Amino acid sequence: MYWLILGFVIISAVIVLLPQNMSFEMADDPKLTSKKVTHYTLLLLPILVLAWLLVTLFNGSNTHFGATAISFVLSACAIALPKLHKLILPCAILTAICLLAESLF
Repeated sequence: MYWLILGFVIISAVIVLLPQNMSFEMADDPKLTSKKVTHYTLLLLPILVLAWLLVTLFNGSNTHFGATAISFVLSACAIALPKLHKLILPCAILTAICLLAESLF
């Protein structure tokens, strides 16, 4: 339940904080990259969440949901950068396998 609430909070923050007229074509322009949000700033939140997950997993709170959470975050990282879009399908397959394993065991 906390994951769902956290997801709504993050989506709301992204909608509120990002400019309404931003497009990625504008961010690719070298003159505008210092003023606009770049692709790499979209990776900030997923990388922070991934670091938090890895720290909690290494500190001993290993659960069977850890692999699924990491695969969800890796999917978000693959979506954030256009260069990584070729990894969306493998990340989605990994997420599906983890979810299937959790539901069966």
